[in-house]
Amino acid sequence: MQEVINDKILAQLKIRAKPPLTNDERVTGDKSNIYGDASGIWGDASRIFGSVSRIWGDVSNISGDVSQISGDVSNIRGDVSNISGNVSRISGNVSRISGNVSNILGNVSRISGNVSRIRGNVSEVSGNISVISGNVSGISGNTRDILEVLRNT
Repeated sequence: MQEVINDKILAQLKIRAKPPLTNDERVTGDKSNIYGDASGIWGDASRIFGSVSRIWGDVSNISGDVSQISGDVSNIRGDVSNISGNVSRISGNVSRISGNVSNILGNVSRISGNVSRIRGNVSEVSGNISVISGNVSGISGNTRDILEVLRNT
């Protein structure tokens, strides 16, 4: 970009350049050409300075934009870091939830086994009640027989 600006400045200087002075002009000391040339050079230098100032301002603006972009990239980096932390926390929560679900399923399985054992115990108690009922009936029959024997004696 600097080369393009330099080429433009040189082209402007060449366009404004006067043909070299002849020997007569140098000898007679035509000062009007010299003053005119100096004035043109001063004007060109002023324009060059203005261009350099504008370029410097543009570079300063670019520098500010780069700083803004750098700040934005830094903010994005922080946001990505926050997202990563949140994903890690979610992953940890999912693992804990999965562990809790496994614990719940284990507890349900133990409860199911306990219910089955209770059913077996209830069936056993029911069978024992039937045996006791049969024994009581047998005792009752034996008691009648004993009473009958005693009455007959």
